[in-house]
Amino acid sequence: MSLVLLLFLGGCAEQRTVPMMPAPVIYHDTTIDPYSHLYPEERTTTVPVLYATNRKPQTGASTTPYSNGVSELLHLGEAHVRFGTNSTSWKDLYLASTSPEQSNPLLINLEKTHELATIPSEEIYSGNLKLSHQVRNFIANVNEKLSRARDKEIM
Repeated sequence: MSLVLLLFLGGCAEQRTVPMMPAPVIYHDTTIDPYSHLYPEERTTTVPVLYATNRKPQTGASTTPYSNGVSELLHLGEAHVRFGTNSTSWKDLYLASTSPEQSNPLLINLEKTHELATIPSEEIYSGNLKLSHQVRNFIANVNEKLSRARDKEIM
């Protein structure tokens, strides 16, 4: 679930809060449980998401950390995303994610981001990538999360 949210950060440069989309029809009955692969400690309404974006950082009192502009750096970091409010339970989120009716959709909120490293674009395009200590730590963090995950897909 958390890796899918990677798109949230890059695609929502103008908003910090967006309504959750309606549940896909395939989840409306109990045939498929989209969360059966989650460990109990992952059944939470707050999710850490590792991200990589080439968006320009915002300056000033912006509501989002990155703009729609393109940066000369690839920014690597971790975002914290909350589904609903502090009082939203896992059961509330599960029902909102699998039910056909959503009279009052949960909001998805980008609570905070923490940039951990950057990579200059010219290093990426030239093939002469110099991995700094911070970039190596980010890669180790990705690998550690993947080693614990039942679903190894990155989106």
